[in-house]
Amino acid sequence: MIPLAVISLALAWWPPYADRRDLLTIDGQGCRMLGLVGLVLGAILRVGPMFLLGDRFTWPLASQRDHGLHTSGFYRVVRHPSYCGAVVGGVGWVLLFRCMTGLILVALLFPFFLPVIRAEERLLDEEFGNAYRDYQGRTWKLIPYLY
Repeated sequence: MIPLAVISLALAWWPPYADRRDLLTIDGQGCRMLGLVGLVLGAILRVGPMFLLGDRFTWPLASQRDHGLHTSGFYRVVRHPSYCGAVVGGVGWVLLFRCMTGLILVALLFPFFLPVIRAEERLLDEEFGNAYRDYQGRTWKLIPYLY
């Protein structure tokens, strides 16, 4: 958890600092606008599933009784919209500050997301079997058209 905390603090600090000092930044307000859209969309994708699933959105992973596989709404295209939102929001954050080097920090989050995603998918496969495998076949894991 310490490396994740360090990356998170660096993401909070470096992009605004680099922007203020004009260190390796992208020119233009279009980048800021794209970043703002990404930040808002990321926040919706990150938090929306929490509200949608309510008590079924758990950490750490837990199997629950009497619940079904949710495949609509936020889960219609991407199996892990909350993690997708973290990535989109992170990219939006660094672009808001025109900080291309901040994209490296966002990429450093993937090693923390991927093991959790694999564990979640194993749990869901065990719980829902073929229904979950069918769902996997028609959706993207994290980022539409990429992964």
